[in-house]
Amino acid sequence: MRRFTRMFIFRAILGLASLAAPVSFSAFQDAEQSGRFLVKSPGLYTQFERRGWASEYWSGEVIQNWNTFDPVVGSTVAQEVSLQLDKIKALGVNTITFELRTADPTFTGNFTPPDCNEPPVLGLQFPQPSAVELANLPLFFDLVRQKGMKVWLRLVNTHMDQQPPTNSATWIGAILQAVGHHPALDLVLFEGTPYTVNSTTCGIPAEPPLWLGPSSVPATYVEWAIHFAMSQGLPPEKLSAEAIVGSFFVDSQPPAGPDATNGHLWSPIVIEKMIFDQLSIPSDQRTYALSLYEHRKCTDANGLPCVDVDPHTWADQTLASVTLVVGKEDDRTTSNVDARSLDDRAAFRIVAPEMGDSTGDPTWSAQHTLESLVYLFQKYHIEGGSFWRWTSFENAEDSNPQLPDPVKRRGINFVYNPVEREVVDMGGFHLSRVPNGSFEGSVDANNVPVNWTASGSGTVSRYLLTTEPGEPEVPSRGVEAMRMVTGSGTRDKVAATSVTIPASPGTAYTTTANLRFGWTGDPNPNGSSSTRPQVFVAILYFQENGQPSIVRAQDSFVYFQEDSTQGFGTFPLPYTTPKDCAFVRIRFGAARNDLASQIALDVDNVR
Repeated sequence: MRRFTRMFIFRAILGLASLAAPVSFSAFQDAEQSGRFLVKSPGLYTQFERRGWASEYWSGEVIQNWNTFDPVVGSTVAQEVSLQLDKIKALGVNTITFELRTADPTFTGNFTPPDCNEPPVLGLQFPQPSAVELANLPLFFDLVRQKGMKVWLRLVNTHMDQQPPTNSATWIGAILQAVGHHPALDLVLFEGTPYTVNSTTCGIPAEPPLWLGPSSVPATYVEWAIHFAMSQGLPPEKLSAEAIVGSFFVDSQPPAGPDATNGHLWSPIVIEKMIFDQLSIPSDQRTYALSLYEHRKCTDANGLPCVDVDPHTWADQTLASVTLVVGKEDDRTTSNVDARSLDDRAAFRIVAPEMGDSTGDPTWSAQHTLESLVYLFQKYHIEGGSFWRWTSFENAEDSNPQLPDPVKRRGINFVYNPVEREVVDMGGFHLSRVPNGSFEGSVDANNVPVNWTASGSGTVSRYLLTTEPGEPEVPSRGVEAMRMVTGSGTRDKVAATSVTIPASPGTAYTTTANLRFGWTGDPNPNGSSSTRPQVFVAILYFQENGQPSIVRAQDSFVYFQEDSTQGFGTFPLPYTTPKDCAFVRIRFGAARNDLASQIALDVDNVR
């Protein structure tokens, strides 16, 4: 069965994985400001790097060595974690998913029955966490809270089959006593596996295999654990378990072995709902937690008849099915909504403490996945999710083509993969709406997209992406883009400017666009920025009376030959409006500046 659990399989094989208030989002933006967040909880699945070392830190090791000076990083573990949390926070992230396992007191390296060893560094000792672990765990939560962030805590129990669950109660109870009521704790996820499968294989320490059905060991354990936590005073909305969604094979409910209820597999999200129903948890106090990794529909069909679709479309269909199962009902719309100001009393929460890319397909990347998921979360009112992951578990993983890119590349310096730009987009405060930002609307007599005005020497036109193979790269972008081409003169410059868009004064915004451009032969590669061939984006500021801002008329972002893209690149543009700003306009353009060839700039998905 474990082949259906996707991303965590290689973690186990490698032995590596193997806010409530007073945390306030007012630090991000006032809800009355003109604009919106794309999701309420932009997160990262986080393990911290021992920068300068080939592997580590493991999550349990972070807690155990919290106040220990580490000569490799030149500080205490706590100080290093603080530095990395600052970097994560700077991306706009306000949530981290953090995993702790039921760890053995010693490391044997033997992950076969009857040992099934879970090294001490992967979690807290089972059944009784050590005094040091219980003293340090709240210090970690204190630090997260100081950064204005919250924690989705995965408690991965590889002993969920023990009956009576005395040891599990000891382990969970000690952790909840230490941090269960900590203001940074937003969600506890009861995960794990029976110790062995058919006494021949160690259980995979990951999301609970709820696909085994309502009377299975995993479902019984999750129901018990949620009830136990409620008896310790935790509110039900802070208690859940990850339901793996998007497995065509599992959701087809094929026949299964004796561990499965009624001899077949079950939809995990259906089982999660059954658990909440059995516990009589009111609808508005439920949190449905998803583990969602994008892939083509038929990737795991395992011989079942299947009509394939692309990863984005399959994720769309999956989330539509999820919302149908849980019965989510509210009247919130997806356009012009600040996701962090939504009425939390409406319906219930759906979050994705794990989300990412599991395609192994070079045409579908980690950055495509996150762009797709953020779009779909807005469509289906998903509160947010934690992208898997902040950084790799060890150096060798960064060069493994079978693994999706993390945000940070391992190493002393903070060097990021392209998906970092999608994280910034996910966490940024955006304009309420960019009219015709995807250029799917009508055009004027000159084929210029509506709500955009062309200027300069050259052409501005709507461009049909589907005339090219593999376009659009992400289906949510639509099939049209705006193409700009400079004129035939070597000093020609062309631009397109949006209509006026409401904005608030003194506010930090992120406006993101997908851009495609590239050229060679820069005649002045070492010259000043104003003299070099370039494409540019300008944010123009206007007062209430329509006149340009007297504080600052514009901010500009300029890109040169060395910034050329392969396909469309994601460009999040951070800016802060001046104090007299009431409106902005967005201008895209290109300037040849003596380049021998014309410059073409394609613009899409401005948000």
